Amino acid sequence: MDRGTARQLKRDIDSVSVGPRATLQVYEHAMFRDRTVNFPANSREGGLMRKLGFGGRIEAMKLSCS
Repeated sequence: MDRGTARQLKRDIDSVSVGPRATLQVYEHAMFRDRTVNFPANSREGGLMRKLGFGGRIEAMKLSCS
């Protein structure tokens, strides 16, 4: 979702950067179902379309901060 307007983003996410006190989980399907990929604290990943293994489409995500 776009933070300012709460509209669905109309573009593919191809990179991610996770801060030092956060972890990120992305899911292939909505409602946190099926395949997931985890990104630990302080990680930076580019080229997600290839790395995710499910076509790069992210339908849900969980961001945890400590």
